Amino acid sequence: MSKNRRSLSFFRLFVIASSITLVIAYLSLHKLIFISKNIMMGKENMYVVAKRVRQDLIDRLGAKSFTCKTKDKISLNGLVIKRKNPVATVLICHGYRCCKELGAGYIDMFPNYNIVLFDFRAHGENKKSITTIGCHEHKDIETVSSWLREHEPELYTVPFVILGVSMGGAAALRAVEHNSNACDALIIDSSFSSLKSVLYNTFATKSGLPTFPFLPIMEKMFNYLGSCNLDAMKPLESVKKIKQPLLLIHSCIDKVVPVQESLLMYAQAAKTGAKLWIAPECKHGWLHRKYPDLYKKKVSKFLSKRLSNKQFEN
Repeated sequence: MSKNRRSLSFFRLFVIASSITLVIAYLSLHKLIFISKNIMMGKENMYVVAKRVRQDLIDRLGAKSFTCKTKDKISLNGLVIKRKNPVATVLICHGYRCCKELGAGYIDMFPNYNIVLFDFRAHGENKKSITTIGCHEHKDIETVSSWLREHEPELYTVPFVILGVSMGGAAALRAVEHNSNACDALIIDSSFSSLKSVLYNTFATKSGLPTFPFLPIMEKMFNYLGSCNLDAMKPLESVKKIKQPLLLIHSCIDKVVPVQESLLMYAQAAKTGAKLWIAPECKHGWLHRKYPDLYKKKVSKFLSKRLSNKQFEN
């Protein structure tokens, strides 16, 4: 074979390999940022369950629906549940590939709290746009908080608490970093300290493929499609600037986001009096479902001490 033919063959192989790499990277990213509507909960579609739960909350508890729009023109849907003589208001920020209705477990857990549930962009009833797994989701929390202050001001006559799970926790930390008056206390459950590190670890574990060259390519695509800088999405840096009482929660064995992520944040936040609860083994983000009594006890005790209100223990 002549030198020119060998060079041509090598070039063709290079083009084919590069094309395959780009396709795999794009398909992997597509699955990550475009939320499927076929997520199953047991034998039922999650969105079918969500619709049923939503109607139950409206019928049983008088939940009020609301819609607001972010500065980047994304509509968000939420529910407000008001209680008689509430001791606090809690804004529940759900995790990745979840929806607001999956936060319904907190409602019966805290019967004397006002509860606000909402769907992040690309989740639940918000079917347009893509998820950025925390990069821009802090804007959603900021938007909901601003809407509540304007349209439901009585929710702020009692301590206002933000409880975020996984992606919701990371977004909450960034939202409070941007607005120090966003809440009176923060509860961060099963969150990550660095989006980049979690994506790299999860990709390798779930796909069985090497991170290189796929992840660097996905990172560039993510930046282009979602205007996301993975290096900038670091709750580990945000937590250093949080002045509110902070409770970090994490299962001792979490196969999606390792407990080390919360330990890293606690190492930074402990200087300002943050608390850490390492909970029993549990599926990622499901601690409040598997251990509702223990979860309620830990959260109520934290809020009671930090906000000087013994009613939280009721």
